Amino acid sequence: MLDPRWGRGSETPGEDVLRVKRYAEYMTRGLDGPVPEEQQRIISTCKHYAGNDFEDWNGTSRHNFNAKITMQDLAEYYLMPFQQCARDSKVGSIMRAYNAVNVTEHNNYITSDCEAVLDVSANHHYAPINAAGTALCFEAGMDTSCEYSGSSDIPGAWSQGLLKEETVDRALLRLYEGLVRAGYFDGDEAIYASLDWKDVNSPEAQSLALQAAVEGIVLLKNNGTLSLDLKPSHKADAPEKLEGGYSGRAAHLHSPAYAARQLGLDVAVATGPVLQTDAANDNWTASALETAKGADYMFYFGGLDTSAAGETLDRTNLDWPEAQLSLIKKLSKLGKPLVVSLLGDQLDYTPLLEFDEVSSILWANWPGQEADPKRLMGLSYHLDELHDSNHYTSFKAEVESFPETLKISHLMAECKNEFPDTCLAPSLPVSITNTEDRASDYVALAYLSGEYGPKPYPIKTLSAYKRLRDIAPGKTATVDLQWTLGDIVRHDDEGNTVLYPGEYAITIDEPTLTTATFTLEGEEAVLDKWPAPPS
Repeated sequence: MLDPRWGRGSETPGEDVLRVKRYAEYMTRGLDGPVPEEQQRIISTCKHYAGNDFEDWNGTSRHNFNAKITMQDLAEYYLMPFQQCARDSKVGSIMRAYNAVNVTEHNNYITSDCEAVLDVSANHHYAPINAAGTALCFEAGMDTSCEYSGSSDIPGAWSQGLLKEETVDRALLRLYEGLVRAGYFDGDEAIYASLDWKDVNSPEAQSLALQAAVEGIVLLKNNGTLSLDLKPSHKADAPEKLEGGYSGRAAHLHSPAYAARQLGLDVAVATGPVLQTDAANDNWTASALETAKGADYMFYFGGLDTSAAGETLDRTNLDWPEAQLSLIKKLSKLGKPLVVSLLGDQLDYTPLLEFDEVSSILWANWPGQEADPKRLMGLSYHLDELHDSNHYTSFKAEVESFPETLKISHLMAECKNEFPDTCLAPSLPVSITNTEDRASDYVALAYLSGEYGPKPYPIKTLSAYKRLRDIAPGKTATVDLQWTLGDIVRHDDEGNTVLYPGEYAITIDEPTLTTATFTLEGEEAVLDKWPAPPS
């Protein structure tokens, strides 16, 4: 997700390469099952390959867009997560994207996106007719077409002699192998045949989903209002706003207001604006202000929903809707603690920082089927429950002993893996001190920067991260951040993976809590050669 204005942001793990790689690693492992395994749970699919972060812009759509990507950008940004999927996680399937873009040996299958085969002839005009485009896709390695009516013309490609028999055999072999690996033909003897509805939405799954939602919330501002210790928005009582695009059907949907009532809190809800501008008919401000007057604390749940960002629907800016900002400003003048929770895709929250009366700001993204009132409303937890996610003002960090100099020749000599970029680099020890008066988690983020490799140089690149749990008040925890040679490389103009000599700067967290430096000495080393495109 290179541009947060992309409409399908709610379907992605984010924009950072390392984060997406790790997400893909653990997600596919969880879906497919542990490895080695006699039988896979399912055949998971990584998508969309590749350069797909665009829906519709000024008349150009994903169906006729040609993403002109340099070999360096393709290798360094767009394809790293797919390398994780195909090479390292050995995922069972890859889905292609709609757009055009200027391998490892495998027996897994390649699928098109839905109706994408038709784009080859109808929109990209790479082939004269659908049958020819269909044949080209299969000859290029596709094994199955995601179908709507007329999406592809397999019968036409076959009858016109455009599709070779060995190509059909290869596609069928890969598809049937996937079914065999998933136990499709094993009947009651299949490893997972005993699973039924009791295994869906289990207490363990609910607990894990809640943990993921809680730990994914980001504290953007806090003037001391949070965490609240209370005695027993338009989105406050609209549970459907908690779900992003392509969300599966939830067993139930509970809004923040519903959840707060379960805690025994006295809750009053007013409906606010969604995407309206100040010029729209304002039928919300008077009611919201009147409702807020009787409250001890105010909670505004706002941002965007899927009517503003979704498949086929890009945004043109990152601005908060004007009507929402106007209402938040008026609420902030009531002289009561005001907590703003941003739901949905990213927005520029800078204007909210200018409202001094806004006590705290949280970003919850798309939290899922059940609002966690203690987190969305900033309530305190007992020490045996999930703890607050970190905020940089609450911690001090220090990089412990780390070599000032590393020799590239030594790193390469110690590396015995088939793929050198997967070899471990020396771990980075970091100590974290909790300066607050409550226990808290902390996510240690290590960034690298420097003038090594080709220009332009990244401002900084996330290279390692780890969550430390339950750091007691005033206590210090130490973590050894693990990273690989692939986490400190750059890619040259041809897409090759290269370990470059130079000065490397380490920064911890954003904003920076502490820094360190090290030098890589020696000759640059190519860890992986990028396949050259046909001349």
